[in-house]
Amino acid sequence: MNETFSITTNWLQNQENISCEDVIADISIELSGKYLTENYDIYDSQRKSSVALAPYPMALWFASNWWRLRFEPTPSSLTNDWRMSHMLSAAGYGYSWPTIGFQTDGETIRITSQPTTGDDGAAVIYPTLFSAFISADKFEEEVESFIVNCNNRFGSTDISVLWNTIQKEKNDKELSVFRKIEAMLGFDAGEGPEQDILSIIDKANNNFDYASIQELSALL
Repeated sequence: MNETFSITTNWLQNQENISCEDVIADISIELSGKYLTENYDIYDSQRKSSVALAPYPMALWFASNWWRLRFEPTPSSLTNDWRMSHMLSAAGYGYSWPTIGFQTDGETIRITSQPTTGDDGAAVIYPTLFSAFISADKFEEEVESFIVNCNNRFGSTDISVLWNTIQKEKNDKELSVFRKIEAMLGFDAGEGPEQDILSIIDKANNNFDYASIQELSALL
């Protein structure tokens, strides 16, 4: 797979003694030669490939939804809950995020950027309409690099605690399988139906490929 995907953070100067969620950086997200963060500022009429946003809420969103981003399939009818976990625009904190969605089949991630119009009063307009596939490994690599970058900047925060927990879960074979199935069922980590998930694990007979888990999940 010929893929390029990167999240680049250039921290702005003179931001000492302010809360981490208010620290701003120029963020660029590049996918297969396209900048999904390309934007047009209606106030200064400049078109740029990067955008001034707060990395902290973005990193928190990635970490909070990590298992679902990696393993939850796209439902036939998109729900608000799915959108909150798979659309970067849900990162919140009052910032104008690009409308970038992440869809997985377990092995690849489809990343899609939808243009915004500014009809909601946002000062920043994102014009890029684009979609491409990357490997799940590449997705993990770039998201981890971005989160580690934020942890290095902010130190001990909710993000670092959550990310440490995720690493422990990934390294625990049984818990990792549990989290994958939980996410595939559409639940946040720790909120899935334990007995149903254990039943799927038992029926899978150690065959934990994506397709077989989906089939077993559909029987619940």
